[in-house]
Amino acid sequence: MKRPIALAAAALITAATLSACTPAPAPTSSGMTDDEILALPKVELVVPVNTSPYWDEVKRGAFAAGKDLKVNIFFNGPDDPADSAGYLKLLRAAMNHKPAGIGVASQTASAATIPDVLKPAADAKIQIVAVGSSITGYDGAIATVMSNSQWLGENAAKQLGVLVKSKGSVAVLTNGSDPATKARADAFSAYVKKSLPNMKVVTVTDGGQKRADTKKAAQQVLTDNPKLVGFFGTDAVTTLGIADALKDAKKATAKVVGVDADPDEVALVKDGTIAGAFAQNAFNIGYQTVRVIVDASNGTMPKDKTVFSEVVWYTKANMKDPAVVQILGATP
Repeated sequence: MKRPIALAAAALITAATLSACTPAPAPTSSGMTDDEILALPKVELVVPVNTSPYWDEVKRGAFAAGKDLKVNIFFNGPDDPADSAGYLKLLRAAMNHKPAGIGVASQTASAATIPDVLKPAADAKIQIVAVGSSITGYDGAIATVMSNSQWLGENAAKQLGVLVKSKGSVAVLTNGSDPATKARADAFSAYVKKSLPNMKVVTVTDGGQKRADTKKAAQQVLTDNPKLVGFFGTDAVTTLGIADALKDAKKATAKVVGVDADPDEVALVKDGTIAGAFAQNAFNIGYQTVRVIVDASNGTMPKDKTVFSEVVWYTKANMKDPAVVQILGATP
């Protein structure tokens, strides 16, 4: 696992060697010297997996905030989202570095241990911000920066209800590495039960963390429920797995509602395989995580314990709408 370091305050750092007669460090293109840049406060983010379209956007937003707010950004996660030992090693390392703050995106497999790792944060004056979902069993986070999972789950149920005329059997696939997907699934199921009596959620299945695994899980759901009329994928990997299973099934006609704006997912919305999806503003989640930490380290604590980032519903028909372009335009 590599530990990439972003010196976010500088667009380019001069790699000049200073001789004994040099009176002062040379300035960089940012107007700051290397020493001044290295002395900037540090903010770390630890996420469930080092790279994915979603986390890449969170990272990009965090780096942008680091540049704007003049802090050094360290962003890391394990290469495999199932690597709980690697995740915890990175989180412990972040704590040992004693940064100004850490953005912690929980990993379900590590959930029981995360509170113990973060316990020294208060005494060390390390600001903890939860990223994407709250941290189970830990009440020391100064804020949670996230999309509104309850709103997202409820509105996914509403959209799928419209697509299937509010009747028939539907299914949900979750990603077991991400607690936010469970919250979306719970909100979806609760809304269907309360407000769509002619629709029935026949299964909420953990599809795993990989597209191939979610495809197999979706195929099994289709086998067990041949009359299924709809699917909800709670993140990009589950949505893509569902779409793959339906393409292979050929005769299956279940409508798909998903989450996120992975490039493959956007393409499948464009061709109609996925009826629509909710794009999170992952860039803004990364940016606001850093902003909250910097403000808190400067003495301004967040007014709200939850900072919601916007979400937009996109379909083949509305991809040119300004609100959709604003978020999809920030995706790879």
